Amino acid sequence: MEKKENIIAGIVGSFLGSLVGVTCIVGIGQLGYISSFSGLIMAVCAIKGYERLGGRMSRKGAAVACFFTLIMTYFGNRLDFAVSVARLAEVDIFLAFQSIGELLDYGYLDSAVYWGNLALLYLFTLMGGIPTLISVLKNGNSVTLAAEAEQFLAETDAGKPEKINGSQLIYTLLPFGAMFVSIGLIALSICPWCVKMIIGDVQSVEALLKGYGNWYLVIIGAVVIAVLLVVPVAIISFKRGIRSVKSILLIGLSFLFPILFGGIMVMSENIPGLISQVREDIEQIENDQLREVTVWLSPKSHAARFPGPYSEGQPELLTRYGGISTDTEGQWVDFYVPDYLDFSLDQDALYNENESIDWNEEHARQYRLRVTDNFSLVVSAEPVEMPSVIAQ
Repeated sequence: MEKKENIIAGIVGSFLGSLVGVTCIVGIGQLGYISSFSGLIMAVCAIKGYERLGGRMSRKGAAVACFFTLIMTYFGNRLDFAVSVARLAEVDIFLAFQSIGELLDYGYLDSAVYWGNLALLYLFTLMGGIPTLISVLKNGNSVTLAAEAEQFLAETDAGKPEKINGSQLIYTLLPFGAMFVSIGLIALSICPWCVKMIIGDVQSVEALLKGYGNWYLVIIGAVVIAVLLVVPVAIISFKRGIRSVKSILLIGLSFLFPILFGGIMVMSENIPGLISQVREDIEQIENDQLREVTVWLSPKSHAARFPGPYSEGQPELLTRYGGISTDTEGQWVDFYVPDYLDFSLDQDALYNENESIDWNEEHARQYRLRVTDNFSLVVSAEPVEMPSVIAQ
């Protein structure tokens, strides 16, 4: 008798298998080895994942497995390079992942290495995928999900195994849905729309700090809620779903991915530390204990974002200036001027890096800044009278 195919369960299995492949691509790549062999693992895991949870492999199953193999191989290769960029450039992995295209366009990443590695990954997926597909399509003895689950069901009082129905399968797959919802919640907390809504139209450094402090709390709250969201779903799934090794593994994975996705983001960006720094800077402003420096500011300014996990479109509410003087011990130091201050340099008295200190003291205007210690946010900026003007 032909085994019944469960397409939904097969899709779940193929996706979970492809995640194993992504993990191998990134893990092997970060160890310094060529990760192309991981393409074979990707193909085998995606195909076997569909077969094991779907019950049997069909043409539909083969299409699903090929889809996940192609998409997740590309994702895994990009993520592998993003992790390397994030580590070397000391930026968050989300920004690095989104910047891969630009880094390739401008030549910061060797396109031959990037696309060559992807081509080898796809070559190995073919080497592993084609024989595996032929094998599972010919194998008519695949054990269905229901049959395998029944082997792990507890005996009832009557001594007969319980039968699996549609509702049990739905309850079994609930943690998988909860995992997607929880990850979506975390992603929502760092999207530009959410950040802009929380910060609002700020008109003071204190309000800016409070807005970003609230955003950091929202991120941590989203991670906590995302993990806790899975708890009741997991309990319901365990009580009413199929009690098998696979269902327990699915529950474990539903906990693991929100924890990894949110936990790595929170720790890599040091969100708790940023919250502490925000509070210290606010207290500094309220107690009027700001640091005062008199510096020349470089005309090479850049729009800047506030620290945190970013994605494309995040608000750039600051302008970064490099400042130098005896107050900075002759070293260039970054200062961040909020846009609402409407600050601009005196274009007739700009600092010139190609001239001597004596020349700049006579011709370049300095600025007296009051700044916070942690984020170097400029609360006020006043131009200092130049020696030539004072002499007059």
